[in-house]
Amino acid sequence: AIQEFVEKGYEGAHLQRIADRANTNKPVVYYYFKSKENLYEEVLRSIFSDAFKNVETTLQKKMTFKETVTCLIEDYITFLEKNTHLLKILMWENVSGGKHAKKIMENHNAGSVYNIPSKLVKLLEEVIKRGELRQVDATQTILSIIGMCAFYFIGEPTIKQVWKIDTESKAEFIEQRKKAIVDLILYGLLPREKKIHKDDYKGKNEIVS
Repeated sequence: AIQEFVEKGYEGAHLQRIADRANTNKPVVYYYFKSKENLYEEVLRSIFSDAFKNVETTLQKKMTFKETVTCLIEDYITFLEKNTHLLKILMWENVSGGKHAKKIMENHNAGSVYNIPSKLVKLLEEVIKRGELRQVDATQTILSIIGMCAFYFIGEPTIKQVWKIDTESKAEFIEQRKKAIVDLILYGLLPREKKIHKDDYKGKNEIVS
């Protein structure tokens, strides 16, 4: 079922092909899942659950904030590298408007692994309150981290051609990507002793000490 949804998305997937891939017949698929929608949503639940459990495992470790961020980024990229098919299904879900994801996220138990997004926001907000991190929007920061981690795997076919990343150098590139994202998130784009001029957003791009 996963491969069918990877290749065709929800709208283009057919239960007969799913049954054929599983070496069974369509009535058996209907018996267990009742409909294509139920089967698809079960696949999505598995995707969210696997991704969130990966994060939860990291959060349960006793580490400093810097160690936690480093571990989260490195583990998440490793997870994505091993599960690129999951991103493809999520891309199809985005095309369809995210209606199935919305249904899944709205119908989970309060103490379930599906609360990982809110736990991450809370963690970041607590670190900010302690003064260990400058004032940033927690949700936006987490989304930025997710985006930076996932972008290579989403655009890999094109990125490999544009940036000349061959099969032999891919592993090295991914390790470099982990370090680059950690460095960018922890230390920012500008030295701490500098600040952006108030008129930057007007296009002047002047930096003052």
